[in-house]
Amino acid sequence: MKHTAELERIVSRFNGQKNFIDKLTTFLSSNNYLVTAIPPNDDLYSWSQNLFNLLFHFGKTDLSVARVYEGHVNAIKLIKDFGTESQRAFYFNEVSKGKIFGVWNTDAPKNPLKASFTETKMELNGSKIFCSGGYRIDYAIVTYGSSSNRQMAVVPINSRTSVQENYAFWQAMGMENSRSTELTFTNYHIEKNVQLGNPNDYELQPWFSGGSIRFCAAQIGGATSLYEETIEHLRRKGRHENSQQLDRISQMRVEIETGKLWINKAKEVYGNANRYSSPEIVDFSNMMRNVTTTICEKILLLSTKSIGLPAYMNGHPVEQKLRDLMVYVRQPNPDMVSHNIGLYGVNQTME
Repeated sequence: MKHTAELERIVSRFNGQKNFIDKLTTFLSSNNYLVTAIPPNDDLYSWSQNLFNLLFHFGKTDLSVARVYEGHVNAIKLIKDFGTESQRAFYFNEVSKGKIFGVWNTDAPKNPLKASFTETKMELNGSKIFCSGGYRIDYAIVTYGSSSNRQMAVVPINSRTSVQENYAFWQAMGMENSRSTELTFTNYHIEKNVQLGNPNDYELQPWFSGGSIRFCAAQIGGATSLYEETIEHLRRKGRHENSQQLDRISQMRVEIETGKLWINKAKEVYGNANRYSSPEIVDFSNMMRNVTTTICEKILLLSTKSIGLPAYMNGHPVEQKLRDLMVYVRQPNPDMVSHNIGLYGVNQTME
């Protein structure tokens, strides 16, 4: 990937700092990666190849970078799929100006986001959690309403005094730089025309589930970085030709190459979605999620076995990578994903 060295310098210099997202947004904008997220009207396959390569390489460099960027990609796709012509023109122009987007769907359990309306305006009150990018995101797609009447809206965030960030919420052991904080809206007034699509569009298949193949590519990138850093550690210690270490390296290599094959298939599915039915795309994404989790868990185990205690020491090249991957690989409803994979297979054999 171009600009890898530049991104690595940003990650190293601003790691753990609250302005990490600002520096990342500047990097993504100046190198046209924000605009890259906008799907073209034709040749989606070539665009898909480039997009998944970016997600993989961002994940390989820093998983928080990949998480924030994947959120931007998700938001742009939702606007492309469900926005009006004028909304697409406006928001895509904002992207060209260097604005970064996110998607925040999860409500705070005791204070869900709610909307009230006048003739032309809406008022938002309540909290969202796991808001990757936090207060530094320029526009966020938020959801509100009951589970049977869930509506999206695209709302400006950065510098809004009616939006308060609770950074203390994000106490995970990894992915600190993603700033996946709690955001509280208080008497937040905005025009009603920021509503996106129709109620429940957010959960429409295939892409409500199918979009997971994007973060799978990033996770495999993170696992690849762990694999390579493990070999570098063994080489520094002169243990890279030890027979037991080579056995672990061989196992890790097979897992990484398997992940890359799944990414190649994901590029094809994402770029040629019209060739697949909605259930086929959902099933593929479920399988890729399942496989990716297995790959990452094996890499985490084999890497730490190979390196030993130093892997858990602050400052070691793999220590933060371990923590970030452990957190990022934990995605919602893994048991349901496995259940649906099996059910799809059973139903296929009955046809």
